[in-house]
Amino acid sequence: GKHETANYSIHRLSGIPQFVSTTRHMLQGAVEIENIIWNNDECELTIEYNAVQDYPYEIVLYVPDRFVPDDKECTLQDEITARGNIYSFKTKAESNGRVVKTIHFFKK
Repeated sequence: GKHETANYSIHRLSGIPQFVSTTRHMLQGAVEIENIIWNNDECELTIEYNAVQDYPYEIVLYVPDRFVPDDKECTLQDEITARGNIYSFKTKAESNGRVVKTIHFFKK
């Protein structure tokens, strides 16, 4: 539409599930993401971020074909949608402040 913008995010593929972007701000995570940690032994991706109370947005990940998010144990999700290897996790915090979310993956 007339007043729409589109942002692109370019990342080198690492072969593991990785953070791509958020829909919270046009800086795609630079404002709120504090830390991202991949634990290879546990097959878990942990994202630490500053949340705004009751502000819904999505965290976007790239998930290689050999991994599948564990949707039963995924504390990041209210809802997961996937298009190819891109997964969007809808999230909303109950209060302002630091949130730590961990997503467990299964290997195919």
